[in-house]
Amino acid sequence: MTRSFIVPLIATMVVTLGSTSTRAEQRTVLVVVKAMDNPFFVDIARGVREEFSRSGQRVDLLVRSGAQEGDVTGQREQLESAIGKYLSGTEPSRLSALILTPAGSGDELTSQIKRFHDAHVPIILLDTRISDDALTRAGTTYDMYAGSNNRQGGEIAAAAILKRLPRGGRILLLNGVTGHETAAERRTGFLSIIQKANKTRKKYIVIERTANWRRSEAQAAVDGLLSLGRRFDAVFAANDEMALGALVSFQRLSAAQRPPIIGFDAIDDARAAVKKGLLFGTVAQDPYGMGVAAAQAAMNLWSRKKITKDRTIAVHLITQQ
Repeated sequence: MTRSFIVPLIATMVVTLGSTSTRAEQRTVLVVVKAMDNPFFVDIARGVREEFSRSGQRVDLLVRSGAQEGDVTGQREQLESAIGKYLSGTEPSRLSALILTPAGSGDELTSQIKRFHDAHVPIILLDTRISDDALTRAGTTYDMYAGSNNRQGGEIAAAAILKRLPRGGRILLLNGVTGHETAAERRTGFLSIIQKANKTRKKYIVIERTANWRRSEAQAAVDGLLSLGRRFDAVFAANDEMALGALVSFQRLSAAQRPPIIGFDAIDDARAAVKKGLLFGTVAQDPYGMGVAAAQAAMNLWSRKKITKDRTIAVHLITQQ
């Protein structure tokens, strides 16, 4: 039984805009994101789709995902299925590009990536890097990566919390999937600022829990801590789903006991919670822009134009102010 699934609303689409589209080559592009139950990845897929649409390219866009973030097996199954359909057999169909948000940063998907690379299919990675060591071991590479400056986002969140807690305090850090480059960078950036502050003789105590990017897991983790009598002066959740899960738990406390919570991604639910004053803030990325950048890179590669291999996108904090 497969754990991955197809997204029916945006899974298959042919773009045929403008007079140039009748002359353009029909292409097939595979987009494999981490999960479609997180609006962040929906926005990435939308950016890809709409940029191809604006360009007048005739594209059969196939959007696939794992069952949830961290579902490496689900992504691997989708890639293997595409390999069987587009790269194997005596007369395989032509795949024009692979756009991937990897569910793992190590060796989990590199053997599949090598198959696409060896078949001269352009490979564009978004949001999460795969380590250079893992790519080297597999003897492969990618054509372009675009993602947020996740370490910078963690630093921004920490700085905002320190401003709220100038004399120290207890901070809850909710981490994403262990082993994800994205999660590691956000954690590293956050802790680096806290550690510098502690060197000035201020006392910040960080309690960490892993909630795997999931709203339900974050709520369960916070419920468990509160049941033990733990109290916190601030919370940084490494994505908005976890921030919103934590919010549910803390809303059961009196207003005076609720800590400021900062999330990451600026999804619509988080923006609305910030506007209402329920979340203190959220670190804004640009997933739609990532999708646009991926589509543009694919088209430039098709035209044999030079592209920037690594693109880092700045982030910023959204608060009520």
